[in-house]
Amino acid sequence: MAKIVYWSGSMPKCDLGVTHRLNGVFYDALIPSYRKWGLVCPDCAKAHGVQLGMGQGQKYIQQPLSGKWMKVKG
Repeated sequence: MAKIVYWSGSMPKCDLGVTHRLNGVFYDALIPSYRKWGLVCPDCAKAHGVQLGMGQGQKYIQQPLSGKWMKVKG
């Protein structure tokens, strides 16, 4: 059984745009076009070719009752 991991950083927001909405999902990932790590919304993750996995990135979803961000991939 996999260990449940929660985001322990500050409140996530998209590093690539002020108005980009997380809508319950964010990625902590390497952004290939910038060659840097960042937090990105789903739209930016798709637009910038974010990948998930070891050394690439993780996907988090917000739990509806607790509001905690749980890692689901990567």
